Amino acid sequence: MSLGVLVLQNSLLVVVMHQCRNTPTGARPRYLASTAVLVVEVVKLLASLAVAARDTYSSRPGGSVSEVVGALYHSIFAPDRWRLVIPAVLFVGVLWQDGAAIKRGGFFAGYDPLVWLTIGLQAFGGLTVAVCIAYADNVAKNFAASLSIVILYPFAVQRGL
Repeated sequence: MSLGVLVLQNSLLVVVMHQCRNTPTGARPRYLASTAVLVVEVVKLLASLAVAARDTYSSRPGGSVSEVVGALYHSIFAPDRWRLVIPAVLFVGVLWQDGAAIKRGGFFAGYDPLVWLTIGLQAFGGLTVAVCIAYADNVAKNFAASLSIVILYPFAVQRGL
């Protein structure tokens, strides 16, 4: 099941991302990829926190709010989990680089429904990969990525991509 969802997500993401980056913008500015990546990371973070909070609360049905928050804090900030924060921290450097453009046009300059769809697919893909690796393994994730390439090849050849 997770393999099929991952193949579908990868395939849709490639098509939508290509369309998103190659659609003429006309008079409006093109979105900054760095801001889109940051939004994806924030969406994944919020979704992960929501799932962790639900799991922590359901494992402590009679616990007080402070106990649940404390358990959630210890779960998220366990010593082996800090490596998950590193990509987000490093990404601040990219925002530093695009800070002038963000100040000029705004953080969401150039965002349209296609950009939001791309962000949603990317965030969903990140969460799906996490589930796939947790319940299957890394081989299934790589197989899904390879299979989506094979599926998209005829589409790319037909469109001259």
